[in-house]
Amino acid sequence: MAEAQQNPELLLRFREEFLERRRASLLQIVSRAEVRGDLPPRVRSELVADIVFGVIWYRMLATDRLLDGADAGSLAGLLASHE
Repeated sequence: MAEAQQNPELLLRFREEFLERRRASLLQIVSRAEVRGDLPPRVRSELVADIVFGVIWYRMLATDRLLDGADAGSLAGLLASHE
């Protein structure tokens, strides 16, 4: 990730070969949740993906706490909560 910030060619490959596939898979899951009515209507799928990946990358790069099953469940609960 750090090297990709300095190397435009690596950044492009990283996005295309790693991030986009994972993001597409997550967006498919989020889309199913939207269809079921499990997300608040005004929450956009893209924002949900940004939040999920943001938490994962933050934890990995800035802390010593990886996202575990309990945290993933809590994050899903927060994203699915209706006001």
